[in-house]
Amino acid sequence: MIYLHDSQIISHGNLKSSNCLVDSRWVLQISDFGLHEFRANQEPLCRAERDKRKQGLLWQPPEFLRAGCPRGRGSQKGDVYSFSIVLFEIIGRKGPWGKDPPDLKFIIDRVANPRFGEEGYYRPPLEQISCPEYILKCMEDCWQEDPEDRPDFRFINMRLKEMQAGL
Repeated sequence: MIYLHDSQIISHGNLKSSNCLVDSRWVLQISDFGLHEFRANQEPLCRAERDKRKQGLLWQPPEFLRAGCPRGRGSQKGDVYSFSIVLFEIIGRKGPWGKDPPDLKFIIDRVANPRFGEEGYYRPPLEQISCPEYILKCMEDCWQEDPEDRPDFRFINMRLKEMQAGL
């Protein structure tokens, strides 16, 4: 992601677990990026394709959900939010919103329209996963409501060095 953000592509814009591929050497490859111009002039989607795309909204940051339709190129800070959902999925091994997730529409509505109060912003349930505190803190920082409060991938890489050492 650091390479992608430093390139002319600038951001992925549609990062989710189905775009993360592991090759025969156990190296993660990112797919489905750099196609913004091709998608811009697409014909209307059939119902099945629209439903599939709705599922992809689970990885979208709140600012894109509020906009109604995600920005074509996305943003680097949006990619960081999406990464934190993928990280939650990897650690929890139960999908992007954990075991027994609520209805798709409920999740999207709550993330897009925060009712900050006793519960905080609506995010995946961290109490469902067991991992070191530094990973939990990194996820929380990556899915901050204000995009400017989210770290960049260089900082995330530094924070997760411990996890890489365990491999």
